[in-house]
Amino acid sequence: MTGEPKTWWYGVGLRPEQIERLARRPGWAPAGLARTADAVTDPRGPVDLWLVQAGDLADALRSGRIIRERHGQGDLYLLAPPGAPLDVWQAAAAALLGVEPGVRVVASLDAIPDADGREEPALAPGPPGLGGPPPAVAAPPDGVAVPRPQATDPTTAGRRAGSIPRDQREAVPPPPRRDPVAARGGLLVMVGGAKGGAGRTWLACELAVTAAVHGLRCGLVDAHWAAADAAVALDLPPGPTVLDLQPLLDGDDEGWLDQWLVHPRSGLRVLAGPPRPDLAGLIEPPTLPRLLRRAATAFDVVVVDLPPAPAFPTGPWPEGSPGVLLAVTTPEPGALRRTRLWIEALGAHGVPGSEWAVVVNRWRGADAMRAETEKYLAGPVIAWVPDDPEAVQRAAADGLPLGLAQPGHPAAEAVTALLGRILGTPLRPQRQGVLRRLWHRWRADVRTPADGGRRGVGFHAG
Repeated sequence: MTGEPKTWWYGVGLRPEQIERLARRPGWAPAGLARTADAVTDPRGPVDLWLVQAGDLADALRSGRIIRERHGQGDLYLLAPPGAPLDVWQAAAAALLGVEPGVRVVASLDAIPDADGREEPALAPGPPGLGGPPPAVAAPPDGVAVPRPQATDPTTAGRRAGSIPRDQREAVPPPPRRDPVAARGGLLVMVGGAKGGAGRTWLACELAVTAAVHGLRCGLVDAHWAAADAAVALDLPPGPTVLDLQPLLDGDDEGWLDQWLVHPRSGLRVLAGPPRPDLAGLIEPPTLPRLLRRAATAFDVVVVDLPPAPAFPTGPWPEGSPGVLLAVTTPEPGALRRTRLWIEALGAHGVPGSEWAVVVNRWRGADAMRAETEKYLAGPVIAWVPDDPEAVQRAAADGLPLGLAQPGHPAAEAVTALLGRILGTPLRPQRQGVLRRLWHRWRADVRTPADGGRRGVGFHAG
């Protein structure tokens, strides 16, 4: 068997929580999203289910008619609002759009059965949700508080093992840790650095998607207000941004969460930045710490894409939430020099080494050069992400993060291993089907190195 059967759905007018639920439904994959039926674009392939959320019967019938006329294939499901008379809606839909089972009216997504999906090379989702926010644990003397791995089901323990061989994993020193905090909040992962163009946004997106597909409820905050492009990198349609969330910082949970976009392939929630750089000035200074404080209670993991900064971003972590700052750099001499100055500034601000660590992105050097790089930086490097711009660009052209397009790629495995180190538990990279691997190899005209997972990441005490 070359892959798992997939039920391909196209959503029209769906709310964020509905998209998130669909993203976590086993065997289902998105064919597209649109706010209205008029905005539906031609899907790349056949659609099994059209899911239309309508505010009233007239809107539902109009949307259904447009979809039926322009896109004939697939069953049509009209999601009625709470309290709507389903029998009346079904009779009207049967008269104007077609009879069951091709056209159905349902009250919720739970009423939609699984369709006979088409096979696709497997891009398997992660294990089921791991529950609430991971609690902090006591850290060793050199250690950042990381969440304690929750009790593992013996039947899934093998699937959660890391890709690094056991003998190597035991020899790898732990990443730096900050003192534990009492709390119930989620883990904050701040992705920053001293220099632009180091791949902070790419790494933040990959880390967040990886956390989501491994079953953690994850939120990604694009905090680079003047150059926000995380939503674009994830191929998300335009929607609410931080400007829409700002008046609702203390609002009800439903309204607050509705301002977060949903990545339909992983269930990741994304808080997009302003649509234009000139609107960044409308964001008030207290907005970021306030939204992070609330996000830490709503998600297991919150990844924050920070703008490049000449020094460590001051300000406390939201109370009750463990956090770590990843300083992203590339191996070019100028980037390393800036990063070293950035690290030196940490001491001037009184920031202990337990609250941050360095990630070297686009690494092309030999293993022997890593020790020299760490010695120059005078700080711990917890991950070395290998360089492969062609693979990243191919994944972007497909509208997918590299971790979903090529889960076995060395850079994708490096990100997975990095997330496992941050969480304090090894994670197994999500594997892909045979046909998908052959397809990417044919497109690249090269083979993925067999030892790519071991070369992707190394962790050192520094």
